[in-house]
Amino acid sequence: MKPGRFRSIVTAGLQFRSRQALLASLLARDTPPNTAAIAVLKEMGSIGDRNDILHSVVGGSKAGVWFNRRKTGPNKFTSKIEKYDASRLMMLVLKCSTLASDLMAALDVSADDYKRFFQESHNAVNSDVAP
Repeated sequence: MKPGRFRSIVTAGLQFRSRQALLASLLARDTPPNTAAIAVLKEMGSIGDRNDILHSVVGGSKAGVWFNRRKTGPNKFTSKIEKYDASRLMMLVLKCSTLASDLMAALDVSADDYKRFFQESHNAVNSDVAP
C-alpha cells in the first residue's frame, strides 16, 4: 500500500454491516481496481456464523463448544444454540482468516503496513491524552 493511503475513520459505534457498507462505498468510488476487495467484503458479509463467535454467550464441554445465537429486532428476541465441534470451529476460523488475508492482498496492504498503521494510530490517539 502506498504511503498516505491509510486514513483513520472512527467506526467504534458501528456494527459489522455498517462498517462493511462504509468500506464498500469508499471502495466503489474507484471500482475497477477495487473489484476484488468489494467481492471479498460481500463474501465476509455472507458468513452468518461469524456473529456466533463475536457476539454470543459461549459454553462448552469435552465434546465441543456452543454459542447462544441471538437475534434482536423491534419487539423481538430469539435465541438458538449453535453447536460447534473442533472441525466446524476450525473451518470457520480458517475461512475468516483467509478472507481477511484476501482483503489485505486485494487492497495491497502488507502485514507490516497493517501493524504500522495500528501503532501509529495508537500513538496518535494517546499523544493527545492528558497525563
